[in-house]
Amino acid sequence: MPKACQVASLGRILKGRSIEPDTVDLAALVDASLGYGENLRAVGEAIGLDLKALNLPTYMDRMEEARNEWAVGEAVLRYLAPEASPQGRQEAERNE
Repeated sequence: MPKACQVASLGRILKGRSIEPDTVDLAALVDASLGYGENLRAVGEAIGLDLKALNLPTYMDRMEEARNEWAVGEAVLRYLAPEASPQGRQEAERNE
């Protein structure tokens, strides 16, 4: 991941912990030759926080959110345009 992206991402993490990113010189702490995980650990050590232990959404959390969003979208589609949803098309085919 490019250094600028790492700095931005780490800034969002700090902001989520109520630490203003401007108060930490992330550009100086992030080493472009290291990966994101290594920089995450290094920045955490520099400011005295275990940034990896934060309650960040995991892959499975994100998948669950996406599944819920899909279910809501599917319900709205069935309500607004029943014939456009997969279940609505199946039902229409059965009724033909």
